Amino acid sequence: DGTCSVAGIGGYTDSKLVIPAEYNGMPVVGIADNAFWNCDSITTVFIPDSVTSIGDLAFADCSNLTSIRLSTALKEIPLAAFCGCTSLKSIRVPEGITYIGVHAFAQCTSLTSLTLPMSLSKIDSYLFSDCYSLTTIKYSGSEGNWNALIEGVDLGVNGSSYTVYFG
Repeated sequence: DGTCSVAGIGGYTDSKLVIPAEYNGMPVVGIADNAFWNCDSITTVFIPDSVTSIGDLAFADCSNLTSIRLSTALKEIPLAAFCGCTSLKSIRVPEGITYIGVHAFAQCTSLTSLTLPMSLSKIDSYLFSDCYSLTTIKYSGSEGNWNALIEGVDLGVNGSSYTVYFG
């Protein structure tokens, strides 16, 4: 179809992973399921705005990942995409994302802050399971929107004490 997706790390050894916007003249539009699962060498990730999808568990268990820049073209963060990224301290989910899947940030034990867009229309359960360091959630919508978004959802905060800031 004239596009391509990243399926894995191959022989890449740099700790700073920059997903290319184009490969062999074709736009890079996706990151496959499990593409970088358990890649301990990665510390930072840059995902260009050409990428419209990330697969399940794409960056799961990247224990040294400290920062990530997500594509603004993404519509969702799927199942356990960043689960077990124990060095990740903060993440900004860009406006336009409408869905965050089950366990997306579970076991991110160093995660202290998360910025979420008002565009979110669904969050699945256990988003923050074992995120013991989480103290701050910044949500660009209103308190009413937040309450509607999380109604009936077990965020899995496991006794963590966090504050949600609105607007």
